[in-house]
Amino acid sequence: MYKIYLYLIIPILCFAANLQSEIERRAVLDIGSGGTKVAIADVDTDNNQIIDMLFEQSFPVPYQASLDKSFDGTFDEETKILGIETFEKIKKIALQYQVQKITAVATSAFRKANNANDFVKKVLQSTNIHIQIISQREEGEIAFNSAVATGNFDPNELIVWDIGTGSMQITVVNENHDFTVYMGEQMGSVAFKSHIIDVIQDKDDDELSPNPISEEELKAADCYARAFARKTYPIIKEKIYPRATIAGIGRLFYHSIR
Repeated sequence: MYKIYLYLIIPILCFAANLQSEIERRAVLDIGSGGTKVAIADVDTDNNQIIDMLFEQSFPVPYQASLDKSFDGTFDEETKILGIETFEKIKKIALQYQVQKITAVATSAFRKANNANDFVKKVLQSTNIHIQIISQREEGEIAFNSAVATGNFDPNELIVWDIGTGSMQITVVNENHDFTVYMGEQMGSVAFKSHIIDVIQDKDDDELSPNPISEEELKAADCYARAFARKTYPIIKEKIYPRATIAGIGRLFYHSIR
């Protein structure tokens, strides 16, 4: 029997510990394909454990949706303006909380966008927030470490399934005590929804939702998802069967379980 645990955001990134234990106030920005999730916490720098979570909020910015409508693979002006305004709001919040360190990581949509680097530079100029665009493997590793840091899990019996707007990752620890990350760049919630609308239903790209969905369309969508699942690495399949704990990360899990 599997337990599925819920995480709304990546709570903290782990950094090298100082020689002497201190409490540092940190802000972490998880810039996903559908918006930016922010967490501010007091952290014990000796063991990188959260002492007190002070602030958590999500700011919607449709980065992936902008790309889906783009003819040249770029964020449009409206999305960039909203993005800059959002980072300016976050910067003000960080100042109000007297944050000592801000870490910002961007994921799938920023990996794909042809103008992501230019946008990141504009954010730095406007807010002094440095955004790091991470690889999908790094995204999976961060999700796994976040789950371990947040919950009482045995890393060797843990499977972390992170579904974002633009991509998804399934991460485990392998026999070499390293990470094995199954990466589905085209299996994020928006990408999967778009496949249902465009391919299965053969509807216009401007459709916001595939609902209502017929029984036949449901079966086709299920087959598409299962085809991706079959490609999962053997070590992940092996860990599922005995007594694995599956930690689900992402807004999709949040709304589905509610």
